[in-house]
Amino acid sequence: MLWAKEWEKAHGGWTAVDTFELSTNPGRRSIKTRWWARPVNYTRTRALDGDEDQGPCGAGLFRDLEDGGGPGDLVADPDRAAAILHRLSAVPPPSKIAAQAEIIDRLFASDRYEDILAALAADGGEWATAALTTLNTKSPQTCKVALRQLRDSLRCPDFAANMAMEYRIGARVLVRPDFAEGVRAVIIDKDHAPRWDPPTPEAVTDQLLDAIFAPLPADQEWKPL
Repeated sequence: MLWAKEWEKAHGGWTAVDTFELSTNPGRRSIKTRWWARPVNYTRTRALDGDEDQGPCGAGLFRDLEDGGGPGDLVADPDRAAAILHRLSAVPPPSKIAAQAEIIDRLFASDRYEDILAALAADGGEWATAALTTLNTKSPQTCKVALRQLRDSLRCPDFAANMAMEYRIGARVLVRPDFAEGVRAVIIDKDHAPRWDPPTPEAVTDQLLDAIFAPLPADQEWKPL
């Protein structure tokens, strides 16, 4: 299950990404996004580039539930949930990014951000070049945090563990330089020329990532209500 709420990398925030693995088959891991199955490499692409114009990821389900009286029906008759959801289901329109499935599987196969950038640069094709140009504008810290989230989320035993990880990341990222710098560049000065700190992927060390993902003091950890 993937829950992704995108604070765009150009803002220096973080991507809330929580997953658990649905199935494994040779050469291709599959996960379920909020609404339907997507390969892990597709999820890495969306987590890194934040492009909402690449096609639907199932938002129609929530829209149909809202516009079609779904929530009221579900509350009134929860035993018929499957039938109600089936009535409200629809086939999504084609996704632009689906046409790039082969290149995404090949270029986004690694969990390491540096490997992904190197693969895009080596490919040199139109799509890869555009993706690399986009990623080079993003906060290196945020991109590496997103990839670490995807990896670590697969090991979380339940939703509460995912939320605890999310809360730890937010608590650390909000007080690091990139968040304020992204807000300055995009919202305040609007120069769209952020000066990221750390400035390069290589400068975002494993030690820094470990500190962002580390448990909070016991009295500050996220807990279910």
